[in-house]
Amino acid sequence: MTAIGQPVRHVWKLSVLRVALWALIAAGPLVAGAVWARLDDVSQRLSDVVGQAADAPSGSTSDVEGVAELALADLLASRSTDGAMPTPVQTVSLGAEELESGHYAVTVAAAQVGDTETHFRFYMLSVVSTSSGWAISGPPALIGGPHYVEAPEMASGMRSLDATTELMAAVEGFLTAFLLGDGDVARYTAPRSSLSAVTPPPFAVVEVVEAASTPMQSGGHLVVVGVEGTRSTSHVEVLEYWLVMEERDGRWEVADLLPAPPLNTTTGRGEQ
Repeated sequence: MTAIGQPVRHVWKLSVLRVALWALIAAGPLVAGAVWARLDDVSQRLSDVVGQAADAPSGSTSDVEGVAELALADLLASRSTDGAMPTPVQTVSLGAEELESGHYAVTVAAAQVGDTETHFRFYMLSVVSTSSGWAISGPPALIGGPHYVEAPEMASGMRSLDATTELMAAVEGFLTAFLLGDGDVARYTAPRSSLSAVTPPPFAVVEVVEAASTPMQSGGHLVVVGVEGTRSTSHVEVLEYWLVMEERDGRWEVADLLPAPPLNTTTGRGEQ
């Protein structure tokens, strides 16, 4: 099983934003005026969106990151100068750095969905807290994407799970009920489990392409299973589940669906 590394957050210097502003000035007063007018309109509407920001936990930057996400999505999705309709845009913040009190540099990733492919771009926005609310202090700066680091070692010592075992049958039965709605999830889960089926069912077909397991100190098994789910549109999604399986009354059940792969140092399992 291959794990994907996590992006490293960068500390972006305010000088980069200044370069972008000088580039805007060089582009001409008509272009600059149009962009600034658009930014002013976005800032005013965003102030209403984050009116509840005062309730955010101390030290949280979720409010300012949300402002930057919405602002960038609005700017990128606006009509082009030739009147053509924009492509759909999705944005997500990669982190915010407070440069000084009430002034943040926010790095935002944007995915623009075209007819045949999706383009990913990364931007930095300057967001300032004012007496009237949040304001975008200038146009965004287009920057390079984040660097990736080598993923930490996940649980090792896993052995391929035989497709003919009762444990594998329980895993497949659970996934069929969980992702296809074919069967009762409760049949394959422990009584204390709160797991319920994904609704509406996202796939027309689900196939287990790889599975491995290792015994745990608790007496159960840790199982990792790779899944390919095919939608009715023939679109295929690759998924991975880490399940804690326990045996009760002679049959295997899902005791827990882990939110993330366990690290080697935290699995709490025995070796085979």
